[in-house]
Amino acid sequence: MGPINGFSVVKLKITPFIAILGVMSIGRGFVLLITHGPIGAIGPAFKHLSRGALGPVPAALIIILLVFIMAALVMNRTAYGRHLFALGGGREVARLNGINVPRVEFSSYFVTGLCSAAAGLYLTSRMGVGDPSVGPGFELDSIIAVLIGGIPFGGGRGNILGVIAGVLLIALLGNLNKVEALMRSAAGLGAELVPETFSTGYGVGARIAEVSDTIPGKVTDRIGELVKELNLYF
Repeated sequence: MGPINGFSVVKLKITPFIAILGVMSIGRGFVLLITHGPIGAIGPAFKHLSRGALGPVPAALIIILLVFIMAALVMNRTAYGRHLFALGGGREVARLNGINVPRVEFSSYFVTGLCSAAAGLYLTSRMGVGDPSVGPGFELDSIIAVLIGGIPFGGGRGNILGVIAGVLLIALLGNLNKVEALMRSAAGLGAELVPETFSTGYGVGARIAEVSDTIPGKVTDRIGELVKELNLYF
């Protein structure tokens, strides 16, 4: 979708935010129209991309470190990175300084599309299937993460360390919300089962045994759902 976003912004002069959200919605709807939901299955080797480890170090941590190191080198040590900063600071100023603004702008969307594709492959490896319904809200998380990291919405300045801090904060808050949901579910399950157990004055022991048989299944199902949601953040 990167080249389509780049063409929409550079050639058609559509506002970037509107163009990206529009193309994303069209692409997601098109894929859902074809697949109708989760589809396929991945092999063990591809699962190793997200679930493997190099000694005690998880593969996911290695991947994210490599990505941030490469991004830092590109943004701080190359002419292309300086051109991106200049473009974010002002299109006209960048043009007057001899920067090919359309080319740099289009290439930035192309690179962003490649990064999104790589993230999609990692998420597929994590889940074990291709599911086009997964991901709504991730675009807002990414925007909030970079804004928290000190990068203004218009661009022009920022650093990778700030982005890392923003990403970690968003992941932490997301996981805290999931843990809170798990605690609420456990409390709700207890509130449902305890009155049911002691609602009668006879056969309490038998009733406890009967209700206790249903507890593992309900708790396990709910924990499984929440663990799947937690996994999306790592």
